[in-house]
Amino acid sequence: MIKRSWRLAQTEDLKTLYIADETARAVLDQFAAFRRNPKASTVDATVIGLTRLGQRYERADVVQVFKKLEEFGFGHFVPGRKGRPSRFEWLDLSVSQVGRLARGEEEGFDKAEPAAPDSAYESEEEILHELVSHRIHLRPGVAAVLTLPFDITPDEAYRLSELVKLLAVPQKGGDV
Repeated sequence: MIKRSWRLAQTEDLKTLYIADETARAVLDQFAAFRRNPKASTVDATVIGLTRLGQRYERADVVQVFKKLEEFGFGHFVPGRKGRPSRFEWLDLSVSQVGRLARGEEEGFDKAEPAAPDSAYESEEEILHELVSHRIHLRPGVAAVLTLPFDITPDEAYRLSELVKLLAVPQKGGDV
């Protein structure tokens, strides 16, 4: 009986967080859409996923949501160390179940199970490797579109900038 009341309180805390905190609502909505359920969710992939949906949230705000989820007993927040990313390691519920619980779409506390197949994302890996198009206005009436990975590295950006420099056509009476 104690375990059941604790689980009920855990669900109520989660629903309250969902209603009261805009960042938590965005994060939990994203989680509810997952089809595959990782054992851990990284801060970076969560922020990137929110950005992909047109939502801008600070990394620190996502960390606070993960710490609240830990406080409620859904898993453990692990700060990144020695090259490992900051992440939330899930306990007995799946990512999508926690998101659906927060939204009031699910009542039970079953062990992790796959979510519905019509969800927006397969997994965090899909978010991290998704391509994004950037429209760049070069001059009046001329725009370029670059399609790049969400997680482009500084080295990749540098290599790309060097390639673009090679494409430049010299102006009359001047250097490139």
